[in-house]
Amino acid sequence: MQHKKKLIITIVIITIFLLAGCTTTQTHYPISEQEQMYNAAKKEVLTQLKAPSTATFPDYDTATYTQTTQDKNTWIIQSYVDAQNGFGAMIRSSFICKVQKLSGNYYYCNDCAII
Repeated sequence: MQHKKKLIITIVIITIFLLAGCTTTQTHYPISEQEQMYNAAKKEVLTQLKAPSTATFPDYDTATYTQTTQDKNTWIIQSYVDAQNGFGAMIRSSFICKVQKLSGNYYYCNDCAII
């Protein structure tokens, strides 16, 4: 009886340690300015696609960012998107978007072309 009680206590303790090790904590990192600009461009690109739900974009750090000379709050972003066309075929299209920093950390894409 004593041996059975020790076995049960041991199993309970091991289970508690295993379950405690399964918890994860998420660390939230602030989104960089480039990622915010890229997200604004992606949002606009999605409105121009035939099948936006099929779109896949590369990571934001693969895009090209060029600050305009006339306005330090305006950037030209160049990248690409893979998405289905009107016939259902997956194609890669390049895009160029003009993104403007408004107040605070808010970015707005006011011009975008898929080429």
